[in-house]
Amino acid sequence: MIRAAVAMDSKCGIANQQGIPWRLREEHQHFKQLTIDSTVLMGFRTHESLVRALRQRRNMVWCKPNSTLREGFEPVNNLQDFLDSATEDIWVIGGEELYRQALKYCQEVHVTVIDGDFNCTKFFPELTEFKLTKTVKASEDDTHYTYQTWVRNSVA
Repeated sequence: MIRAAVAMDSKCGIANQQGIPWRLREEHQHFKQLTIDSTVLMGFRTHESLVRALRQRRNMVWCKPNSTLREGFEPVNNLQDFLDSATEDIWVIGGEELYRQALKYCQEVHVTVIDGDFNCTKFFPELTEFKLTKTVKASEDDTHYTYQTWVRNSVA
């Protein structure tokens, strides 16, 4: 199954020029639990933002041919071919352009909405083809957020 995982602020912001503007340990653990033992697909800038490949996951990077990737990352040059031929569980994990291009292939989207406006410059697209099926409220220190599960309308 192809799914997406995203954390965003109340205005659908996912990042700014410095990267993800929040650090939430419990939300990070939630992401890890969702994606562990699966394939994660990220854009080239998301790859660059990581210190190393995500452990216990196959790390695929949507990039131009002949792009230089660090150890533990594998290239995906043709997004459509890769997703059309996928047989394993794949998690689309950003960034902005990859979400826009890959969302049409996703059957589920797992969203964490973090209360507040973090002045982001990168945004997650609207989920017009999906139905909200689950919400769970959570908080960490003084930050409140909601875990949401969205399922494609044709699947729901």
